[in-house]
Amino acid sequence: MRRSSLFFGLTLSIGLLCSACTQQGSDANAIKVWTGMDAEYPTLLAQCEEFERQSGLKVELLKVPFGDLRNKYLIAAPAGLGPDIIIGAQDWVGILATAGLLDPIPQTAINPENFFPAAVESVKFKSQVYMAPLCMECLAVLRNKKFMPEQPATLAQLVEKAKDIQTKSGDKVKGFYFEIKQPYFSMPFLTADGGYMLGKDAQGNYVSTDIGLANEGAVKGAQFLRDLVEKDKLIQIGSTDNIAQTIFVQNQAAVVIQGPWFLDALNKANEKAAKNGEEKIDYSIDPFPATASGNIPKPILGVQGFMLNKYSERKDQAAQLISFLESDKNIADMSLASGRPPTTPGALEMCQSNPDIVSFTEICKDAVPMPTDPAVAQIWDPTKQCLEIICSGNSDIKHELETNRERIIQSIEMMME
Repeated sequence: MRRSSLFFGLTLSIGLLCSACTQQGSDANAIKVWTGMDAEYPTLLAQCEEFERQSGLKVELLKVPFGDLRNKYLIAAPAGLGPDIIIGAQDWVGILATAGLLDPIPQTAINPENFFPAAVESVKFKSQVYMAPLCMECLAVLRNKKFMPEQPATLAQLVEKAKDIQTKSGDKVKGFYFEIKQPYFSMPFLTADGGYMLGKDAQGNYVSTDIGLANEGAVKGAQFLRDLVEKDKLIQIGSTDNIAQTIFVQNQAAVVIQGPWFLDALNKANEKAAKNGEEKIDYSIDPFPATASGNIPKPILGVQGFMLNKYSERKDQAAQLISFLESDKNIADMSLASGRPPTTPGALEMCQSNPDIVSFTEICKDAVPMPTDPAVAQIWDPTKQCLEIICSGNSDIKHELETNRERIIQSIEMMME
């Protein structure tokens, strides 16, 4: 009886969730698209309307809260209630493809050679392209030129300049600040000298249990992070991303680590300052400076784009829409609407009027693709706990990293059972 009740409750929940995902007055022949985009949504809507005019095909665009989008799709797609196209993040690819909910993107929709290589590499899973790349994002070093006019060539120079700025200001200006315990922000330092998240086999496919976050390169990166807290006194273990953004827009930080999503708040702060006759923030978007070994820390590359529902009955029409939306002009318009870097050289040429997009694109082109393997989800929480321990005490760094690696592998193996 209890099992029957649980089954009925689960079935009812799935039905309600799926029904909430369907558009009212939906046209059975329309190409259905789900997206969680905000800033880009009006531009995307206009592009879909233009496609309708040119092709004679109907498009229904549904905006879903980004935090809910993947889970709604996971439930709706196999029930035949999902969209033909879902616009999401590339770290969903492995999960959705493994669940049998995606088809590879056909070559009638895109030519991978037209895109930046890093963008295409980011959307591959088991050697197949499962997403048409639309926009990119990664972290960069944002420098307030009032406090640090020249770009440091090395991390050592950055640290020394940051310490000098912080000391001379009486700690009123932070020299260098980011959320150090968050692996997403610290990963460039952990991987700069040879560390890595997931290894690959000879065919270029990710190996789920090859975790490279305890080798000598990762130890060097972790030591640098600990020194920022313990020796250099630049960052506290309780640092947060919200504080990093706040102090930078208030002209109280020399250097922070941020992504293109921060630019809207920064531009609004400068607009407000100009309106009030106050000092604007004169900033630069820089790549990461070199380590002591001469290697450049590379941030994680994130990509958003179009994925094709395996259960779609309109795959040919959906491929037509993807091809239309992936023109250089349409990609450029989406980038200019949101500030996210474009995925093609042709689109970048059309974004030259926005120097911030250009700067971030150059850094994205050389960034490390976020692994599409579902195993990557098991890295974040344990590594955050590991970084908190490393940066807040005198524990042996090598031991902590090896313990973390073992914990991650155990979690991945349990996930795969």
